[in-house]
Amino acid sequence: MTRAPGPILVGACLSTMLQSSMVPPRRLRANWKPRSSFCEAVTTGGLQSAGGALIGLSGLSITDCGRLVAGQVRGAALTSPRDGFSPPLMLRFAVDDLKAYYLEAGAEGIAKPSSRQLGDWFWNATAAGAALHALRAVCLTSSDNRLKLIAGNFIVPAARVLAPG
Repeated sequence: MTRAPGPILVGACLSTMLQSSMVPPRRLRANWKPRSSFCEAVTTGGLQSAGGALIGLSGLSITDCGRLVAGQVRGAALTSPRDGFSPPLMLRFAVDDLKAYYLEAGAEGIAKPSSRQLGDWFWNATAAGAALHALRAVCLTSSDNRLKLIAGNFIVPAARVLAPG
């Protein structure tokens, strides 16, 4: 399998959102390249055939998780794509799926990075990490107390929260 050069982004909507002025330029370092057949498979839609774990509290594709996050950062009305799940809960699940997707891909391969190395890579060098920081900031200003609770406790770990400014 071959892949076009450039950063791997989750969904076209996420890519477009990250190019806007909503995310500081210093956070837009998304130069991750696949290091294994698993990483290559997830970026081309062949996850099941690669034998990788299917992630999915949300039950959404990883692209749809990215679209849900990007829509919320842009200020779109938050709706639940699944019956029986509240919109804030679906957003939390989509965020968890994005994190799991990136961290599983980052841990795959010959090198065995530590959890700190994976965390540093995800939060400091990926488009998804930048998007989740932007999402947290947006949700903390919401009038929906459930979104504020999720933003304050689940989107970005306390140790990774950026200082204001």
